[in-house]
Amino acid sequence: MDRLRRLGLRPEPWLDGIGTLVRLGADGRVVALSLEDDPLEIFRMGAHFETCLTPGDINYFSVVSNAADVNKRVLYARDLEGRVVGRCLLALGSAGGLVSHQPYSHEAGLGFDVLAAAFVRTLATAIGTRAVASESVPLLASNDWYDDEPVDLCETRVFLRDETSPFRLSLPTLDPRDLPARLREESEGEPSPDIVSDLLGLAEVHARPELALCLVQFTRGLTPQARLVLALLTRRAGFPQATEALVRSLARRTQIGEFQGRWLGEELLERGHPGAVLRLSKRSPVPVHLVEAARQALRRPAKAPRSKNLS
Repeated sequence: MDRLRRLGLRPEPWLDGIGTLVRLGADGRVVALSLEDDPLEIFRMGAHFETCLTPGDINYFSVVSNAADVNKRVLYARDLEGRVVGRCLLALGSAGGLVSHQPYSHEAGLGFDVLAAAFVRTLATAIGTRAVASESVPLLASNDWYDDEPVDLCETRVFLRDETSPFRLSLPTLDPRDLPARLREESEGEPSPDIVSDLLGLAEVHARPELALCLVQFTRGLTPQARLVLALLTRRAGFPQATEALVRSLARRTQIGEFQGRWLGEELLERGHPGAVLRLSKRSPVPVHLVEAARQALRRPAKAPRSKNLS
């Protein structure tokens, strides 16, 4: 809670709820939506919809985390008879974003996903945050949790997915210096790592790699794969200093695949960092010939590692 307050958020609506919101479903049915406070009702979140969180099923343990961890809440929709007709797990991410998980409902015509998205937006506004497509959700009181994969319930990335969106149509001619402001405008604040990753995958950005330089300021939270794409783009655009910084940050990462290891090894050698190549080879698959070249550069020829350094 202290961390949320330091982020400028109001935790009270998250802890105490925002009351019961009575809404009409797409089929005209009246439903009541609210955050569930009773842990015994949370324990039944899987049983209502026969998911893997059902008592006795493989991931039932996870309901304990959903009930105990203060950064996780369960949204229920009930009909006028009090029966649960919809459920959605919500969570506050490490950066304070409001993450939604798969919405469940047996009532196909109810439009529960639309009702849940509206509830999430209202809740996010009350907290002072925003809905995000995904964000890391830490464990707190519990020591394990089944992450049922976040869902972009509020369609926060539609401006990237829709090829005809004004944002996508502007990219071929947009001044690169204007990209950060446009991205913040579309994201309604600082863009989340998943938004930046999606942007790095667009054909429009790869056609104009100079746009990548303006995305270096958003590297916090990016996966090694996204950082690698960003480094490749800055190199193609002729920004060696940005590429250098990204390469060195990637070399410090521990989970790097074979393609990354090869590319990073070549980049580090080219930039005069043979010692970094050897350090990288101890935890990532760097080709043997690059390891040998690094040893030669350091004038320390020795037997190259055989296990992880595949040619």
